Amino acid sequence: MAVATPIRRGGNGRGPLASAPAVVRAGIYARLSEADRSGSDFDSIAHQVAACRSYVDSRVSLGWRALADPYVDNGFTGANTNRPGLARLLADVRGRQVDLVLVHRIDRLSRSLRDLLGLLEALEEHGVAFASVNESFDSSTPIGKATLQLVGVFAELERATISARTKSKVQAARRLGRYCGGIPPYGYRAVAGKLLVDPVNAERVRHAFALYEQHGSLIAVAEEMNRRGWRTQETRTRDGRGRGNKPWNKATLHAILTNPALIGRIIVENESHVAEHEAIVPVDQW
Repeated sequence: MAVATPIRRGGNGRGPLASAPAVVRAGIYARLSEADRSGSDFDSIAHQVAACRSYVDSRVSLGWRALADPYVDNGFTGANTNRPGLARLLADVRGRQVDLVLVHRIDRLSRSLRDLLGLLEALEEHGVAFASVNESFDSSTPIGKATLQLVGVFAELERATISARTKSKVQAARRLGRYCGGIPPYGYRAVAGKLLVDPVNAERVRHAFALYEQHGSLIAVAEEMNRRGWRTQETRTRDGRGRGNKPWNKATLHAILTNPALIGRIIVENESHVAEHEAIVPVDQW
């Protein structure tokens, strides 16, 4: 980042008195995800911003000045870049309103090495430096750039480790037969983290098995279920969009009738385990 340094002259104008550094506008970025909320104030948004402001104050002699409004993402993961505060920061970077981006820790900007490097490239394209309070370096130096990439590697490793640990815990819970989220199987509904039998759809499942025993044809059973006005299970995405609630066909019916959840079993890594929820059909019929 090239910064011009004006020269201040003495009162008589006969020579240089001191150099006044140009102002470096520091945009403070802070992020806190739901997973980071541990009850401690150490990683809070307020703590991050305060630490960054103190860091800027220690570099006033270098011309650093913190922008009045920090860029904040409260409750957003660092695993991706879909964050409103970050979007506003990048918009100001493109608008030449920021000279340096400052964070409390590098993982506040991103936990993904790929995203981190992409963000740093975007900053560099606009002549904007990056600095971290906790890691005590900035990207305006070659050593700072190399160190930044190394820290990014460990940030991504930490994320991968957390992900693997979480997956391991979920699998352990599933081996104990516990419902761990996701779309409930047809015939069940999720209540307070548990699968409960849905009386209406469970009865339809039993009828479907009886119809298959009678006809021996998935297509014939699907046609009969559609004739009765029965539809596939309706679910809602996080953004409120509806899915399912469609006529039955061979594929959707087969997926239901072969689901081991109907006999009170759960599959984890090709192993069958007894589930906590109640079975809908007997094993010999399934």
